[in-house]
Amino acid sequence: MRRSRWLLSFAACCFACVEGQAELPLPKLPPPGAVHSPLPYRSVSFYGARADKQLIRRAVAMGFNGVTFQTDAGTISAVSDFAQRDRAEGYTDLAHALGMNVTLWVHELTEITPEMGPVSAANDALWTAIRDRYERVLGQIAPQIDGLVLTVTESQIWVTDPDTLNKLVEVVRDRCRAHGKSLIVRTFVWTPDQLRQVMTAVQSMPLDVIIMSKYVPQDWNLRSVDDPAIGATAPHEQIAEYDAAGEYFLTDKVANAMPGHLKSHFDYDLAHGIRGVNVRVDRGSASVLYEPSEVNLWALGALASGAVDSLDEIWNAWARDRYGAASAAAVIASLEHSTDVVQEALYVQRLSFGDTRSFPPPNGDSDAFANNWDVWKWDPFFIPMYQAALNGDPSFIAAVDAAKQRALALASQSLEAARIAATTLSANEAAILRQRIANNQLELAVRAPMMRGYLRYRRILVASDAGERARLASEIRGELAALRDLAGRSYPPFVSLDYLGRTWRVGGPDGIDWALVRGWADRMEALLATAAE
Repeated sequence: MRRSRWLLSFAACCFACVEGQAELPLPKLPPPGAVHSPLPYRSVSFYGARADKQLIRRAVAMGFNGVTFQTDAGTISAVSDFAQRDRAEGYTDLAHALGMNVTLWVHELTEITPEMGPVSAANDALWTAIRDRYERVLGQIAPQIDGLVLTVTESQIWVTDPDTLNKLVEVVRDRCRAHGKSLIVRTFVWTPDQLRQVMTAVQSMPLDVIIMSKYVPQDWNLRSVDDPAIGATAPHEQIAEYDAAGEYFLTDKVANAMPGHLKSHFDYDLAHGIRGVNVRVDRGSASVLYEPSEVNLWALGALASGAVDSLDEIWNAWARDRYGAASAAAVIASLEHSTDVVQEALYVQRLSFGDTRSFPPPNGDSDAFANNWDVWKWDPFFIPMYQAALNGDPSFIAAVDAAKQRALALASQSLEAARIAATTLSANEAAILRQRIANNQLELAVRAPMMRGYLRYRRILVASDAGERARLASEIRGELAALRDLAGRSYPPFVSLDYLGRTWRVGGPDGIDWALVRGWADRMEALLATAAE
């Protein structure tokens, strides 16, 4: 049986792995305030009603002074779930002992019953019920928290109409003030029209209401534009949201170290007056804790606390602290282009290739670039790019292919740097680092043929020349052959290693379902059978 050479040989390292310590020493950052005064709001944000205490302690050492708990939906139910777990785990007690405040997401309007009547600013019965709800939340269920984060979309009833939104904020703020809590209102929405409504409402909100906006205009997109809400909420204080953990960037399946990307957006946000950051550190079972992507949290902590302003200093200080002086240079070399590779695996130029949280991506008979977070929906400058992609413009395809080839070369360089780093790292650290970087290359190797095949198929749909259509079909079949080759290879099995209080899987490709790869290729083949003739 033909066996492939996996992108790195893990065997020697993995079998040498032994169980290590359960927790690393806390990071040692440069002192806060060295380059500018620390921003007052510097929070790490955990998904759901749970958090990682190790990560909370590490976040404090990285310059953070707050913990946020995100909820998916609901108010009484979600807050009750948090309160029950908080009593059992002592999250708030730990945060307060470390000098951090605690904020909790709530979604409104939700848990609305017919008895409450219509949703309108004039319905006193509704607002009395909401007022009583927040009296219960802050006075009985979770009095230990320091503030609420109000999100007004992705709820039972979305509230973006300015009059209704301002009434909701008035009622919730009233209860927050009565109980000595802060109120943060998120501007996150799904469409530009909704954003315009929310920003209109912001202008009439009380000045002690803090506004929180993602650094991109919708869901997480590494190639989007800056959120137009940033800098547009004065005189309200504003916090910028970031995602260090990569919900839309393959989470912890890959190494996505992006201090440069984050710093460029942070610099923009700081220049536009932000007073804080709120940084997501996990999603489901995936977390930045001890991952190469933990550098993202370090970077934002150092920047927001005013400890550092130099990108080189961020990289060097983090790598020395995390991996040791002897390994720092090689580790940096292995990771400094990691986000370039990850981005090329997920995007067609500036366009998100389907929902990057799911696999496989769309096939040729679907619009792969119609996601809420796609940049052309928020900036009309990118509409021609969208049209070129959807129609498979030949010059666009050539540019996409060139970008993929450059990224593959960077991935190979990163793998070589990881091999050099492994000579000075512990067996455990070397295995984890190489696993993540190898997955970067594999994700790109799998998704790039899909992107090129997709674009060529879109060209077939609009091309009138039979010769061009036949050539494109042949090129697509070449891409499908590459996919089937990858799917048909034999890869090393996973090896488990116990290290830093968790079990890691290293040794083989992680996160790729080869049956789905073959299914995507078969589907494209079926489309070709009817479109290319």
